[in-house]
Amino acid sequence: MKKILLALTGALFLLASCSTSSGDDSDDWVRPFVPDVQVTSAKSDYYVGESLELKAVASGNGTLTYQWYKVNGEEDLEIENATESVYTSQESTAGEFSYAVIVKNTLEGKSEEKRSENIKILVSVKQAAKAEKPWVNEVKSDKLTYAAGEDIKLSVRALALDGGSLSYKWFKDDEEISGANEKEYVFEKAAPGAYKFKVAVTSSLNGTTATTESENIEIIVSEEAKKDAEKPNFAGSLLSLACKVGEEVKLSVDALVSDGGTITWQWYKIGSDGTAALIAGAKNKEFTVPTDKYGEFTYKVVATNNNSSATGETKSEASLTCLVTVYDASKTNAKIPSIVIQPQGGTYSEIDEIKPLTVSASIAGIAGEADDTGSFKYAWYKAGSEKVLSSAESYLPEISGPASESYYVVVTNEYAKATGNKTASVKSDVVTVTVTAYEAPKPLITVEPKSANYIVGNDADSLSVTAQSDKGSLSYQWYMILDGAEKALEGQTGRYFEGVSTQKEGTFNYFVRVTNTLEAKGKKFTAYTDSSVAKITVEEKPNPDVNAQTPVITKEPAGKTYAADATSAEALTVSVSVSDGGNLSYQWYSNTENSNQGGSPISEATGASYTPELTETSVFYYCIVTNTLTLGEKSDSKSKASSTAEVKKLKETNNNGNAGIGFDFN
Repeated sequence: MKKILLALTGALFLLASCSTSSGDDSDDWVRPFVPDVQVTSAKSDYYVGESLELKAVASGNGTLTYQWYKVNGEEDLEIENATESVYTSQESTAGEFSYAVIVKNTLEGKSEEKRSENIKILVSVKQAAKAEKPWVNEVKSDKLTYAAGEDIKLSVRALALDGGSLSYKWFKDDEEISGANEKEYVFEKAAPGAYKFKVAVTSSLNGTTATTESENIEIIVSEEAKKDAEKPNFAGSLLSLACKVGEEVKLSVDALVSDGGTITWQWYKIGSDGTAALIAGAKNKEFTVPTDKYGEFTYKVVATNNNSSATGETKSEASLTCLVTVYDASKTNAKIPSIVIQPQGGTYSEIDEIKPLTVSASIAGIAGEADDTGSFKYAWYKAGSEKVLSSAESYLPEISGPASESYYVVVTNEYAKATGNKTASVKSDVVTVTVTAYEAPKPLITVEPKSANYIVGNDADSLSVTAQSDKGSLSYQWYMILDGAEKALEGQTGRYFEGVSTQKEGTFNYFVRVTNTLEAKGKKFTAYTDSSVAKITVEEKPNPDVNAQTPVITKEPAGKTYAADATSAEALTVSVSVSDGGNLSYQWYSNTENSNQGGSPISEATGASYTPELTETSVFYYCIVTNTLTLGEKSDSKSKASSTAEVKKLKETNNNGNAGIGFDFN
């Protein structure tokens, strides 16, 4: 060791003190502190079966160990294996429970222990939230009538209002269907009959369940459709033609079927009144037209498929017509019109305006005078019918619903001055007009109604929705979900719902159905979209007990003895921890005694650090730290005093000029 000359006064005493401390009581310099401990809970309320968590915040200068206890009145019941700083548990019944922890600080074989300052930690354990009946909106099917052998496809829209998990059970005619446990179900290859399907939707939450059953959806499966003989499909068409008297003219057609049937033929002559007269012996697909006299003649051929194996009709017919003009070249005849613009078919939806069918014709000469000044007549027909639909130059098809119809027009040139044929006609192309089913567009919801929390009796904001649609007008109906079913709210038919009530505690679920309506051709077409569910939670006014946490001092101020020639002291510092979010404040004190009580507050010493003045007299300093927690109108404070820190400097040196020595007591 270095030799140090000490002043005879004071210094010898200090040296003697140092020598004494190295004797039998040397262990006093390494004694463990009594630990500081504070117990906190992640929250104050737990559900039955929910994991509660308690945490011990402790400090010491040695190794810390823990033992948790459950408090039963005045008795502490040791909790087995609860020896960590964090304790987790589950309570199986509702009630209030108290816990405590003893923290032991061990250093160099010695230990100090302390029970948590707040001996009773009250944890209010509530009954866990129970499952609520889920909202089952509707069961849907692609259609309500199926043919035998088709798959019936079903689906359900459901929502767990409680946040639980959903499960499904499908039923047919009130009997559970094995393995049908998804929100979609397919009943394969249905046999003819009437069926009722429903689904039970169950919400599971915290070990409890609640179930809502849907309404039955009725599905009809028709008898297996009888298969009729296939309708013959003509390969081509019969064109209008003209020939001279006595000229040989043959009409020829062909048709096909794929069901194995046999096609037979029959030719007819169409009279001026539209009646068809059978032509005896004309039973082939080729027919020789009589041309022994001039005039205009209409012929029709009927192809019949004969299939004895068909389960329905064993015969099926299709027909074609042809205009034949026979003229006497020695006479003046009306000229056959030429169709310049053919009628145009098209496809329309139910709400579309169908365009009229129109035709444009001109005179194309085949005989007679060049200055034919005849007039045109028109006759519109539906394919397969001899009934005249219109005698105008254009025709507006009348199709009331989804359907497909074919039409053609016969344009006739009437020439009164003709000495031969006074009329000549031409048949237009056959065109098809198709009307498809129309579905109104579903509204698009761009802003959903919002969930909110309120205190009983407070005013609630209105719920609102914003939606749009390209066509049609929008209407609204607000609903409340009660016991898993939707209930329309009378009079609540606008974008805004002002009727949210906060008069009683509970959870209330609302949604709005936005319907788009489009009117066209005397019909209404609708489609709707349901909004998301707005959950309105109404709670009793909170009245929390404010209980500030006692500050935990993690670093104590350190005292020091300075040399006689020292001019300033180092700052004393205290470090503190709290976990409840409170505000910390500081006040430093000085004392002439080694005690952290009864000292004098130091003006303006209100920070975590303080730099004391140096004197030759020992001064003991300490800091009182206050944690203030404020909730609403309530406030609570807890304070903790640090340990003392002794600060002094040695007296002046002796005549030999030897300076005193500074000692750090920490």
